[in-house]
Amino acid sequence: YDKISELGTFKIEGLDASGKVLDTKTGSIVANNTPNPPGTGTITTNTFTIHQDKSVTGTFTGDVVSLGLVYDGMEYKGGTLNSDGSYSFYALNTITDKTKPAIMNGYDRYGNKIATSAVSLLDANDSQVGTGTVNANPFVIGIDKSITGTFTGDVKSLSVSVGGVEYRGGTLNADGTFIFYAWDKVKNTTDSVVVNGFDRNGNKIATSAVSVTKPNTSGTITPNTFTVPTDKFLTASYTGDVKTVKVNINGVDYAGGTVTNGQVNFYIGDKIKSANDIVRITAFDAYGQILDQKAVNVTSASSTTTGTVTPDLFTAGKDTFLTGSYTGDVKSVKVSINGNIYTGGTVADGSINFYIGNKITSSGDIVKIYGYDAYGKQLDVKDVDIKNIYGDIQPDAYTVPGDTFLTANVSSAVNSVKVTINGTVYIGGTIADGRLSFWIGDKIKSASDVVSIAAFDKNGRELDSKSVQLLAAQPAVGTITPATFSLSTSSLTGTYTGEGKTIRVIVNGTALPAGGTLSSGNFSYYVGMKNKISSTTDVVKIQLIDKNGLLMDEKPVTILN
Repeated sequence: YDKISELGTFKIEGLDASGKVLDTKTGSIVANNTPNPPGTGTITTNTFTIHQDKSVTGTFTGDVVSLGLVYDGMEYKGGTLNSDGSYSFYALNTITDKTKPAIMNGYDRYGNKIATSAVSLLDANDSQVGTGTVNANPFVIGIDKSITGTFTGDVKSLSVSVGGVEYRGGTLNADGTFIFYAWDKVKNTTDSVVVNGFDRNGNKIATSAVSVTKPNTSGTITPNTFTVPTDKFLTASYTGDVKTVKVNINGVDYAGGTVTNGQVNFYIGDKIKSANDIVRITAFDAYGQILDQKAVNVTSASSTTTGTVTPDLFTAGKDTFLTGSYTGDVKSVKVSINGNIYTGGTVADGSINFYIGNKITSSGDIVKIYGYDAYGKQLDVKDVDIKNIYGDIQPDAYTVPGDTFLTANVSSAVNSVKVTINGTVYIGGTIADGRLSFWIGDKIKSASDVVSIAAFDKNGRELDSKSVQLLAAQPAVGTITPATFSLSTSSLTGTYTGEGKTIRVIVNGTALPAGGTLSSGNFSYYVGMKNKISSTTDVVKIQLIDKNGLLMDEKPVTILN
């Protein structure tokens, strides 16, 4: 079977024990799903005498290309077809009992049985065997009730064999005709039917094969397109002798429906579930013969539906309804909150209104809204933007200069933050117990800098963004009182109050580096001997600077020789 891969012809050869080719025949390879119309032809058989003849012989015509001998219900293939229209079929050891039926069948090149002839059997060992013939007329299933025909000679009784089952009976009329009731016996055209004639001693002296047919009917069927899930009935139109139909859905046959006035109406219900289902409808005549078969075009009502959903911002802790808008063929929605699906809501006039209650509690909740058409097909899905009623991050004011950490209160949904300073983004910070601490160092240099902070959840979704308030630092409170400076000394000295950090000296408008020592209210700043200050006319000021470099106090210095 796996050696045959394409349509065409093949040759088969018969060999003897030495490998010599004795006979060659050519066969045809056809697709198993392609109907092969039967050919035409006839076959006749001569009487076969058991214990005398070796082969069944006879003639053939037309498209007969092979033979089959049916004896006692079993068929044997073989025989030789000669070019002169004669044939022989070796049966010496096959046909051994004249009381059992024998039939010769003729087949065309497609294997269709196109001719049949009963083999009349005699036995050379019998004494006083009569002679005679029986000739059966064709039998049409559904029309004929009895097998009829003629007989001659010594025929005294009849039997009919149907598929190997033999029935005795029938009536032999004086005019040489017979009748045998067979309405309930012959049911299929494939049945092998033979009429046998017996002499008065019970010898079977004649036999005739019965040609079994059904009425010659025709018809067509044309199914309409079936739409899921709206259609519940498969409809079609038909012509000719169509009487019943069957519907096959994905390999499963269903019988039923009404067939009348050229229309078919077949209840399907929900058996066809998808436009991908394979559906066929087959039309039969009154005798069960297939007249036509068609594929049913199945489409989905959702195949062309489109639409979108657009949710509004939802404020956790405030809103109880999730609202939004929709377009197109959206007919219903579902809402997913942290993986849990909720159905409901109203969808009308382009607006969506879905009662949430307290199911959404935080901006950290993952919420999606789905839009569906009237048939349950998902048309769209969108994430719902969730904000907490008080926001997710509240940054503290940041003092410049002075602070080096940006701090803030954050909600439990916040997993990370980004700080933007004058357009530059920085990532980092630590979050613990609802507080954020983010090292800034000297990145914020002025109260006029533009600083914002954004909060993100564990999935990287931005929850909130706030501007950071920058405050200019105020100098610490304190005073400085310089002692009179003598040009014969090298350091400026004096006293101070408050949280002074360093000293700055300005000589004739030029500021010297901040420095000096401050301890227990006293300070000292080294200027060298007539180095930085060299004349009593020099204008000298001294400043007290706090830890942020801000001026706390400034005083003039008196200079003496």
